[in-house]
Amino acid sequence: MIHGYRNESGRLRPVDGESEPLDTVVWLDLVNPADAEEVDIEKRPGIDVPTREEKEEIEISSRL
Repeated sequence: MIHGYRNESGRLRPVDGESEPLDTVVWLDLVNPADAEEVDIEKRPGIDVPTREEKEEIEISSRL
């Protein structure tokens, strides 16, 4: 699932991905994304979603 947020008066406000394009978001939150969702997000310039294996290599203290 993908949650997008835009900057509105200095606060993050959720974007409805159904009716608003995700091109205007400043924060993307991927919660258990489907493979197709990850591929879609990685097509955007400058975004590289780490694989599950890469995430597991990060020390727990670094994730926090």
